[in-house]
Amino acid sequence: MTDKEQLTHIQNNNLHQISNISIEIPIINESPTTETIIKQNTHSKLLYLDGLRGILCLIVVFSHSILMGKTTHEENFSIFFRSWIQHSPLRLFLAGEFAVAGFFVLSGCVLVRRYFEHSNNIHILIGGLIRRFPRLFVPSTIALLCYFSIFHFRPFYGYNECHEIGEGTVNIEEINLGYALLNTFGQYFWMPALYTIQWTMQIEFIFSILIYFIAFLVTRSFIYRYRIIIYILLIFILPIVWLVSHENIPRPVQYLQPFVFGIFLSDLDANGLLNFCHTMKRYWLILIKIILILLTIYFGSYPVFNPSTTNPILGMT
Repeated sequence: MTDKEQLTHIQNNNLHQISNISIEIPIINESPTTETIIKQNTHSKLLYLDGLRGILCLIVVFSHSILMGKTTHEENFSIFFRSWIQHSPLRLFLAGEFAVAGFFVLSGCVLVRRYFEHSNNIHILIGGLIRRFPRLFVPSTIALLCYFSIFHFRPFYGYNECHEIGEGTVNIEEINLGYALLNTFGQYFWMPALYTIQWTMQIEFIFSILIYFIAFLVTRSFIYRYRIIIYILLIFILPIVWLVSHENIPRPVQYLQPFVFGIFLSDLDANGLLNFCHTMKRYWLILIKIILILLTIYFGSYPVFNPSTTNPILGMT
């Protein structure tokens, strides 16, 4: 074998060895599955709900500031204001009842979301029940004591300020610190709220317990397949009671619908029944969102009428 033939043989052997070497290149841009995307977006969804909660808070603030503010020209302002705002979409920004119902929907949706994702973990419900009252009690107590201090010591007022409690009117000076401290706890069970805008605290707490009970009930094996029917019956219990009671609806029944609707949405989302939205065409998804926004503006801005007066009230809370 000549030198040239030997060199050619060595080159062929090297090429054969190189061809047998497998090179593994990691795939960096592997597209994640839909379930992975949903889990990654869980935190952003909760942040989105926090943003929606902030918008509802602003609506309540606008409602109380504009519609319930005591000014010198209240009657003139009322006559001028109500004549055009009640038929305007801008009424949505003053729809206090609509915003409160939105709060209740969010409560029903958020409180049981984690439990629906882990339906066999009863400790989630127990932990939620234990934490629920302190989460409501601490901020509401601070707000109530601040309110009592301002109206009792009157740092900004030089006259007796009367305050509405329940269905009556009580002089704030007749309420002592002991009553205020008792009301921090009693307003959740048997007492009317001293700070009247906290009337929702009792409803929030009582219906939170009911929400956890309903969530536990519908995840039982003998009821789970019929849970949608239960949701529908609970949602339509309000118009049924409205017809039977001749338009006299008890407050607990009046605010049952938003909580149940929130549980219903949470159940659908946690079980992946709303995942079809991720596979829809972009223009269809945008169209559906626009329709939902328009329906929200229409129904949210619809005037609420008080039968005891001739003028419609604009969603006072």
